[in-house]
Amino acid sequence: MDHPAAATASQWSLLPVAFLRQAGYPHARLDGLRAPSLAPAVAEWEQAARDLAAARQDLLAVLSDDAPSDDALSDDAPSARFDEAGTRIGQGRTPRPRDVLLLRELARTRRTMRGWEAAQERCRAAQAEFRARYETSAQAGRLAVVDAFSDETLRDALLLSNDAAHRLFVGWLDTKPTDFSGPARRRVDTLTRYLQRVATKNETHAHFGPFTPGRLGRGHGLRLGAGTGPVRTVFLSHWAAQAIADAVAAHPAFRDRVRPRLHPLVFLDRDRAVRYDFTSGGSGGSGGSGVFEEWRFRRVDERTLTGAERWLLGRCDGRTPLAALRPAFEKWLGAEQPSGPALLDDLLRDLVRGQWVSSGFEIPTGTPSAVHDLRELLAEGLADAPEARILLEHVEHFLTEFAEAGPARRPALLDDLKSLFEAFTGRAANRGHGRIYADRSIVFEECRSGLTGLTVGTDMAAFLQQELAPAYDLMLIGPRLRMRLESGILHDWCRDRYEAGAEIPLFDFYELFAADSGSVARACAQVDLRLAQVEERIAAQLYGEDLGRRRVEVSAASVRELLGAYPSWPSAVINPDVMFAASGAGALAAGDFQAVIGDCHAVRDLLTHTSVAPLLAAEQPDLPHLVADHYARAADPDEEVVDLVRVHSSKTSAQVPLPLADLELLGVSRKSPQDVISPADMYVRVTDERLELRARGRRRRLRLLAAPAGSASISGDPLAVFAFPRYFGGGVVALGGRTHLPRLTCGRVVLAREQWWLPAAALAPGSGGDDAADFARLHKLRRTARLPDQLFAKVAAEPKPLYVDLDSPLLVRQLMRTARADGGLVHLMEMLPAPDRLWLDVGGARHTSELRCALFSRGQR
Repeated sequence: MDHPAAATASQWSLLPVAFLRQAGYPHARLDGLRAPSLAPAVAEWEQAARDLAAARQDLLAVLSDDAPSDDALSDDAPSARFDEAGTRIGQGRTPRPRDVLLLRELARTRRTMRGWEAAQERCRAAQAEFRARYETSAQAGRLAVVDAFSDETLRDALLLSNDAAHRLFVGWLDTKPTDFSGPARRRVDTLTRYLQRVATKNETHAHFGPFTPGRLGRGHGLRLGAGTGPVRTVFLSHWAAQAIADAVAAHPAFRDRVRPRLHPLVFLDRDRAVRYDFTSGGSGGSGGSGVFEEWRFRRVDERTLTGAERWLLGRCDGRTPLAALRPAFEKWLGAEQPSGPALLDDLLRDLVRGQWVSSGFEIPTGTPSAVHDLRELLAEGLADAPEARILLEHVEHFLTEFAEAGPARRPALLDDLKSLFEAFTGRAANRGHGRIYADRSIVFEECRSGLTGLTVGTDMAAFLQQELAPAYDLMLIGPRLRMRLESGILHDWCRDRYEAGAEIPLFDFYELFAADSGSVARACAQVDLRLAQVEERIAAQLYGEDLGRRRVEVSAASVRELLGAYPSWPSAVINPDVMFAASGAGALAAGDFQAVIGDCHAVRDLLTHTSVAPLLAAEQPDLPHLVADHYARAADPDEEVVDLVRVHSSKTSAQVPLPLADLELLGVSRKSPQDVISPADMYVRVTDERLELRARGRRRRLRLLAAPAGSASISGDPLAVFAFPRYFGGGVVALGGRTHLPRLTCGRVVLAREQWWLPAAALAPGSGGDDAADFARLHKLRRTARLPDQLFAKVAAEPKPLYVDLDSPLLVRQLMRTARADGGLVHLMEMLPAPDRLWLDVGGARHTSELRCALFSRGQR
């Protein structure tokens, strides 16, 4: 077999720790939603419709035939009646009754008329048969969904996914509904979407998305052992901990213990303050969705300062308590202004409202143990605030009790905590309705699976490091090229304004950049065009010209030749989610498999920057040092690698502290002051060859783990070129303007799955309401486009794809509803591995799964 193990000169180093994520329920849980008998029924209706169309054409041909016939037309059968009947038949309507009788009797039309009528009857009967079968199958599917949620563990999944609606759904399910009209139909829709999620998605959490830590070792394939049972760990959501901290800060016992802190992206310049922030097209500002994708770094506010404001902002260092600031402020004001305390409170309140200062107890960003951090922050005043102490004790007890409780007890336990939270904070215990990854609840849960001893064998490690390397490098051609080109753009831009050797304070750099962002954006637009051209060339080399094929196999030699045209520089970090298609674990060990990369993110490593990171580190204590060592080897010798402290918007913002310095951007770091870099300490050094990002007191230039705004381009974030190249998605190359791309393989590696792009209006026209017609329409598309039985569908308005089995009325309905709600392009992608190639067997049932790992490359210039 032609394996591309040597297809690239780039060397990737695999982190020796990895983990397996799996769907919490077997794929077979969706079998009750399937109705394979519907496809033949649709096919019979389609054939009957084709027969009817042919019979209609035969009849119209006879009606339009002007040749003489044995039947002379009498005055009772004028040609005008033939014309009218032909018009009505051509429009799909039945002729007038008297014309029907005439056409049945005339020798000229008798045979074709009766053939058309028989075809009409067969088509009506086939349609009625299909619709009857459809409604029976759809009802059976709805009942199967209701029955599935009689499982208390699935109800527990519902609680952890949407606790605000849990009581409503459970109360309704307990009535054992059989009438699914009106609101009941929409409830089934919601439950159907949850069911497809827990049976097909690997990136969820808790017991419906458990993880298994693993490590490189000897042997072959991926080896797993049976454990004693899953282990749950419950966390207080960061936003909920911060809400408690904010409420505590308003308590008289704590008010003067707060330590006001200047926001890191606020710069003081004599008698003015300037604030920068990350903005997006959504809610705007750092308080938005929190997902650092397509965010932009922007100058958002400027304020002329009074003397008092200047004095106060200069002393908001995050270390000095308000109690110490008060006498100093009164002394600065002088004895003739006795209103000092009130004035200080008013000033501080106004600066907090404008987002210039934070004044409260800030839960460190990235912390996985918000309750522990909250207790440490409040330790000095808890004796004077019994309500806060009681709440913390209750939360700590809850986290342990909730993790150990059975599904029957958990709703009541959570209700009690929510009531206590709302009473103490005055805030709702749920947020982010309708959003994914929003940490809707005040708590979230992760679950270590019952599997043990995940070992990534030496052959599998070699596969991940070498045979998959061409896929990594293909994905990074564009991001690496962007970084090289935009580094040059930014360097030239600075050289036009500064001499070599200049050291530009970050604030001045930002101010100049903000004032001239238009010229930089125009230059970056040219980079976008060049990258699009490169992607087209890559596609042409990989796919060839015939995109109508189902499969395209490329050789290792052709991949090697393609990669040879592009430098594998700068260095990069990549996080592939690798899925294996095989008959079982034995086939994996024998090397008999295909591998496909699902998501592949070139961002910070996702083993120490994810919700399960603290649990991974607990089992693999050397993980932080291993990660830091790999970063150091990926960087240049004169670079210091620096982590970022940004907003902690959801559970995925959790991170394990690495033995690296932190750059504080929005939140607050847990590390000691000597290991924290402030933007105010940073500057850009201009040299003849390049720009260097540096900080006062640091010997080496800085290499950021990610761009502060998460942008791949300097048009969105001028510091993007001082990070690692960014790639967010899946597939070796992003291509637009296609309607179909074949599956692309190179030996055992699936470089891209087969995929289709369809306008929503073509897939799901109209406003809906006829599910059977939608199903029949999709079946026709399934035949003409040769769609697989199972696929995933993605629209722009939804952050995650929807699993669709084309034999399932309920899942097809979800696809149509999603398409109509979005109205744009619907991206369809084959399910790979297919259900019969899911290798992970847990308890005798096949589960979807993926191996998440991290790889680092120095690259070659």
